[in-house]
Amino acid sequence: AVCQLCTDAFITVDTTTFGQPIQQLVQMQTNATETNLLALLADGLLFYSPNAGRDWTDVTTRLLNYWKSNAIGQAAVSRLVPSPCTETGRTYVLGFAAYYWTVEASPVPGEIIIASYESSSPILDLIPSPTDDSMALMNAVPLGCDMDLSSSACRSVLYGSSNFGAQWVTVADYVHEYAWNDAGDGIFFLTSSSGSFYSADPDGNNAVQVIESGGVEFAYEDGVVFLVVEAEEEEGSDEIQFRYQLKVSEDDGKTFVEARFSSSTAANADVNTAGDFTLADVSFGTTFINVERTDIRWGSLYVARTQDASFYVTLQFNLLDNGVADFSPVILQAESGIFFANTYDVTPLSSLNDYSAIVQTMATFDKGGVWHRIPSPVNCTEECYLHLRGPADPMEPQILSTATAPGLVLAAGNVGLHRAPAQHDSVYFSRSAGYAWEGVLDGSHSYAIAAHGSLFLAAAHGQETGELLYSWTQGDSWDSCRTTDNLYDVDDIVEVGPATFLLVGRKYDGSATGVVQYLRFTDAALPRECVGPEAPDAEGSDFETWTAAVDGSCLLGKTSTYIRRKRDVACYISEEFEAYDYAAEHTCPCTREDYMCDGACWQKATDGSCEYACEDVEPTDEECSNGYRLESQGYMKIPGDVCEGGLDLGPVEVECEASPVYWQTAVAVWLTVSCFVMIAVIVFLIAVLMLMRSNEKLNALIFPLVPKWCTEDTGTLCCGGEAEDDEEDGFYAQLGGSRSSGSLVDDDDDYE
Repeated sequence: AVCQLCTDAFITVDTTTFGQPIQQLVQMQTNATETNLLALLADGLLFYSPNAGRDWTDVTTRLLNYWKSNAIGQAAVSRLVPSPCTETGRTYVLGFAAYYWTVEASPVPGEIIIASYESSSPILDLIPSPTDDSMALMNAVPLGCDMDLSSSACRSVLYGSSNFGAQWVTVADYVHEYAWNDAGDGIFFLTSSSGSFYSADPDGNNAVQVIESGGVEFAYEDGVVFLVVEAEEEEGSDEIQFRYQLKVSEDDGKTFVEARFSSSTAANADVNTAGDFTLADVSFGTTFINVERTDIRWGSLYVARTQDASFYVTLQFNLLDNGVADFSPVILQAESGIFFANTYDVTPLSSLNDYSAIVQTMATFDKGGVWHRIPSPVNCTEECYLHLRGPADPMEPQILSTATAPGLVLAAGNVGLHRAPAQHDSVYFSRSAGYAWEGVLDGSHSYAIAAHGSLFLAAAHGQETGELLYSWTQGDSWDSCRTTDNLYDVDDIVEVGPATFLLVGRKYDGSATGVVQYLRFTDAALPRECVGPEAPDAEGSDFETWTAAVDGSCLLGKTSTYIRRKRDVACYISEEFEAYDYAAEHTCPCTREDYMCDGACWQKATDGSCEYACEDVEPTDEECSNGYRLESQGYMKIPGDVCEGGLDLGPVEVECEASPVYWQTAVAVWLTVSCFVMIAVIVFLIAVLMLMRSNEKLNALIFPLVPKWCTEDTGTLCCGGEAEDDEEDGFYAQLGGSRSSGSLVDDDDDYE
């Protein structure tokens, strides 16, 4: 048992007990000295804290008409939606039915301003603008709707507001999904009636129908639109069969590229619902998509350059949780290309019924180019690896990394041939962005990385505890203290200010009690402040340089060097350290690890090489130009990779012959143009001659320009006319005052 109280270690502790566990915790981003917090409880009550969670006040009764919002068995508030771009911490508070409120910090310290509203329609969802605090979109249904969205009476309507939700204007009817663009100056929406996809101004003006029909679902991520459309698979079948196609746009929906998938196991025709496409990661010009099939229990992970959407399989048999792929990135200030994913080891699959018994963790350090299992940090008597928890286990602690603590990663997991149940988990730590690991705590724990990696915190997870663990040496050694004698299970550790944290959890004694503990490390609890960030690695400096690399090899064609705190010095980093986080970046010669397979038709073989896999399709390269064209070797540089020189696996220039179709096409074009030119000349001459016949001044102007030989009586055809013996010269007759019967402008008797 831990005897020392945290207060004896100069750590301030304040405990608040709620009638229900906290369902949602929102930090209101303001300019105030201390963080304002809103907490939504599982029973729908709303609490406010003006001082980072030390004190709490029930503000539910301040929500006008809150009692009218009550649904059967539910209280006032259903969800909190914070605005991402406000200095007042404005948060939309959604009630049940048509009631909603806005909460923001008051100029008076410790106070909040609450505005109450009632929509004309029951609210389904609300999304604030990412850049303009005054603007928001809301999806609602007509009054009297019984919330059966399949009913025509329950058509969903999209509304827009430009005055903080005080008034709304109708944007469109029958809206199934909607989103803001990153700039906040445009929106996208998909109709449920026809599946039409639109882009428009936030008020619905200047709407452009991008896709006429067939749209099913869409997502907008990192400036890219992903649209799933329904299309007929083939004609001639006894019944209409449908498939789902994925379309990708990098220009806010102006143009789309149809995604191609390299394997029929998850190609367009093989997914059964639009939801089978799940975005795993979209960043730095690369997209990872998980494709799930409903007839099996796992998905296939695909990767592609976002710009061409030509996907190939990078990992198979990966875990899913309600469509969420078990896929986690390691965060650095620069692009890392490091990801972890959990998959099923299908080797013993035929002899097992329990899929959870064959889970294994895979890691990649080159954006999915190569995946491998994580070596065990401990010695084993038989084959074993390290396996980690991920998004497919949402109730368990997740892989944790932060850009302010480069290379430091905490994770929950266990060691074995396959992953064991969560009760066997421990906490593991990496100082190399996930390349090498060590165990730092036995048993499952919630954890946090704070103060640029100079402070770690942990508390037991999955069991009731009253103990806080903290480390100033990045898990090499731990101190502990007792926060309370009333034990509870800690679900999360949240940093709410400098050296200030909340332990959020619940009791499992049948009371359904929620618990929040406020912890602040006072100056007396902090070690000395770290020194020497301007001279890392020097004697007397508490800082070191660290280069992101895999066994000495570059990542994505470069070496990114960071400045971080040394592990064996117990000191505290203040917020002013921001300027020293990132040091330098240098390019490297290209190696095989800098390349990925070139699009959907090139697949990775067992030896890691890329082989052409589209049996019925000839490889298509650049067209022949000046006797040469570029031919793919099966590889392309990984998006974001900046390597220079070294191994060149890019397209090579080969000799080629232009197809005979090209000169035939050129001749046809030349003849067509020539015909149009000849017709234009004839029409022009007719017009001139008609004008000369009726305009003496024009006749006098042009006649001197006619060659003399064309005016002589030769008795032969001259300049398009045949001279007659009893008339004046032929050309005279056509241009001048005589009206020879051969004149192009000879008047008709009927005309006269």
